[in-house]
Order: sequence, then C-alpha cells, then structure tokens
Amino acid sequence: MSDSQMSLAMGHGAMIEESPYGIESKKLVMWLFIIADAATFGALLFGYGYLRAGSPNWTRPFTFAPTIINGIVMTFVPLTSSLTMLGAVGAAKAGQREATGRWLGATIGLGVVFAALHLREWFKMFAEGWSPSANPEGGSVLFGASFFGITGLHLLHVIGGVVAMLAQTAADPTSTVPTLGASGAIAAVMGAFLTTYPRDRIRTVLFIGFFFTITFIPAFLLIGLWFVIQRFSAGTVAPNVQTSGGVAYLAHVGGFAFGLVTARLFEDPGRLEQERQRGAW
Repeated sequence: MSDSQMSLAMGHGAMIEESPYGIESKKLVMWLFIIADAATFGALLFGYGYLRAGSPNWTRPFTFAPTIINGIVMTFVPLTSSLTMLGAVGAAKAGQREATGRWLGATIGLGVVFAALHLREWFKMFAEGWSPSANPEGGSVLFGASFFGITGLHLLHVIGGVVAMLAQTAADPTSTVPTLGASGAIAAVMGAFLTTYPRDRIRTVLFIGFFFTITFIPAFLLIGLWFVIQRFSAGTVAPNVQTSGGVAYLAHVGGFAFGLVTARLFEDPGRLEQERQRGAW
C-alpha cells in the first residue's frame, strides 16, 4: 500500500505524495538519516586513522584491562539499545502501552549506562593529565584532540538522543503511535554547532522552482530557521499524530535545546575571546 493510501485508510486528513523511489517516504528518510550519520562518523574515523598513520610519535595509552574491556562493554550497550528500541516500536504498533513504556525505559536506561561508562573513562584520563590539547606521555597532542573530539561527538549524540526521546515521551506519554524521530540526536549536534560557531557560513543548495543555486548562509540563520520550523510543526501535527505515525518534532526540539545548552557549558573561554577579537561574534 502506498503512503497516500495508508494515510487515507488511517483517517489522516492530508494526502501524502507517493514516493518516486518505490519505497515508503518515511523509510527512505530513515535510510538517508542512517547514511548521513554513518558518513559523519566515518569521516571522523578516517581523519583519526590518517593522523595516526602520519604521526611517528603517536601515543598508545590504552591497555586491554580495563580500557579495552570497557570499550567492548560500551559497544555492546548501544547495540542492545537498538534491540530494545525495536521492541518499543513493535509494542507501539500492537497498541501495547505498558510494554511500549517498558521497552522505551530500557532503551533510555541503556543510553544512561553508556554515558556513565564514557564519562568514567574521560574523568580517569583527565586525572592522568590528558586533555584535547595535552599529552602527558609526551607524544603528539593530536591524539587528545582527535580522541576527545570523536568520543565527545558520540557522547553528545547518545545523550542527545536520550533527551530527545524523553522530550517526545513527555509531550504525549499515553501515545502508542510509532514516530520517526531518530534525528533528535543529530538535532543535539546541530544545537552544539550553533552555540560554538554561530556565524560560520554553511554551503547550502537553494531550489527556486526547477532551478537551484549554491550559496553560503550563516549558521545562526539556517539552523535557527530549521528550529523555528520544527517548533511550529510540533504544534501543527499534534491533532493528526494519533491517527497515523509521524515525525517526532518535539524530539528534535528537545535534542536541539540540549545541544545548545551543553555546548555552552564546555566552551573554551580562550577560544571565545579570540573569536570576539577577530569579529566572528
């Protein structure tokens, strides 16, 4: 059944345009989200590998016990949370409200466990003198910059996803309608980017009818407009979300707000002063 037919059959008031790719629009968006997420982390890991291969004095501070074991557990936890999230989706589709809540609670709990393990590892390294700009073992300082950069983005991604899930659940705790809101984690990253680089110009493709142009738009304008659209959409889709699955706009809003605030807490005062002096703010 097409998206349009499903929409009408479930009582949705608006017609949804059929996907031209032979796949449901929501499923296509989810696959695009996964691809974009994989490309982001893939690029970071490629950069890490490039720096490591090109640095003769690259530090290798991690031992099998307990660091590598901790890393294995931290890999297992988010993988397990994917399974519990599938359980929540299945229970929601079946209209099982209590089961949906239990599965969601397990997913959120696993996200909290991952964050706790991650932060424990960080604080241990901080106590040993590690930081994004310091290497207590005397090797390349690029190790700290790349390690904390990649793992920090991952941590923000996971916690942002948990906050986004809580925001969407708090908005309608009795709903059992599956929604598409995995991008709440990406929204947290966007919020952090806006806080850190508000005047950076983002290359953007603008479509005008059948024509398009490539231009640069300041981050505060482009991302700010996106946030306004999400907040407005969160109010306008509420009457329809009970009759069909939709996009979890409040997850986007919650994740974005979390990233916006969290990035400010970890800002480097020295970098902020440099930005002000060169007129970037």
